[in-house]
Amino acid sequence: MSTFGVAVIEEGPEPYATLVKNMTVAGFRQHKDADGVGASFRWCIDIDGKTVIIEFLTEQGVEPGTIARPRQGTGAKLGAFEVRGASLVALDFVGRDIRGVIADGSESFGTIRVANLVPFITLKAFAMHERGAVKYKDAYDIVFTLSNWPGGPAAAAVAAKTSPVFGESKVSEALALLGEHFAHEGMDGPGQYSGFLFDAYQDEEDEMDRLRREAVAVVQAFLSGL
Repeated sequence: MSTFGVAVIEEGPEPYATLVKNMTVAGFRQHKDADGVGASFRWCIDIDGKTVIIEFLTEQGVEPGTIARPRQGTGAKLGAFEVRGASLVALDFVGRDIRGVIADGSESFGTIRVANLVPFITLKAFAMHERGAVKYKDAYDIVFTLSNWPGGPAAAAVAAKTSPVFGESKVSEALALLGEHFAHEGMDGPGQYSGFLFDAYQDEEDEMDRLRREAVAVVQAFLSGL
């Protein structure tokens, strides 16, 4: 199972109506959990025997964690999960060309917009702070991204400072939270990072300690570069 987050920036019913129409034609359906409960912001499709889930995210000023819907039109069919920082993606993204086989068996191509470094780190920092121990992957994604940035975390800091949203108050708040969660090896940030990889090292306490140190070193190197 693979999950992708898609930011819905425009307000009003029109973009929602277009999404519902396009997804229905493509074969998407509303995803339901193990108890059969669906969520209007989560849709899925089966491809080659695997379930691909798309989660629609937005930032319209309502309470974070709630479902934002247009006041009329298709709101009952599709909603978007309110996430702080989602609107930054429309201001700082990179284009990636894709090509593949669509639902009717023909081949097509297009360009998708992918969140750039600063919006991505901001979204992940807020998610880690708000979800805490519920989902360890947020901490892992942060450390993995900074570690594998070309040139490492120091180079990531250089790139971050050129972002058009770097001076946004939400970005500053997210980076401050990131620093607190990775302040030292005993904090929850490095704990969640090592916990995500725990299965591979469950009998290796020394390796777990190394992973914690690695997480702190990576994040602090990035923040120091800022």
